[in-house]
Amino acid sequence: MQKNLNMEVIMAASMEKSINKNLIEMLEKSRNLYADRPLYGTKRDGIYEWTTYEQFAEKVDALRGGLASLGVIAGDKVAIICKNTEEWAISAYATYGLCAQHIPMYETQMAKEWEYIIRDCGAKVLLAANTNVLEQTRDFPRNGLKNWNILFCFQEVMQEMLKHILIY
Repeated sequence: MQKNLNMEVIMAASMEKSINKNLIEMLEKSRNLYADRPLYGTKRDGIYEWTTYEQFAEKVDALRGGLASLGVIAGDKVAIICKNTEEWAISAYATYGLCAQHIPMYETQMAKEWEYIIRDCGAKVLLAANTNVLEQTRDFPRNGLKNWNILFCFQEVMQEMLKHILIY
């Protein structure tokens, strides 16, 4: 009986050390433990391109810095129109890292639905997945939306952003 109790205490103590308080803490711990291991695979032209934990965390840091430079602070809303991709995950982690709220929308939704959601939540920033999405959002009226910015940051532009954004 005593042996089982000791084992339970050891297991509980071990689990307590590994519990993360939030996703950002979990990402940092994973970055430190698995830096060179593949995390996300994206199929492009029939071939998977892999992103490691370290590369993913660097992209999150870069976007978090970009959002901070736009004035995003705790409690602000960051909207995104994007498929379920690595970029979507990057935007979520970057937003959560600023204690802001991530407001996801599907590319398949109608533009009027995007506009309604953006207005209703009071988004400060909109992340557009591609030029098609960006073009559909350009004419959304800005009145009533304080400090609303559009940041087109995905696909090819993501690489440029990583070169120029101040790391937060």
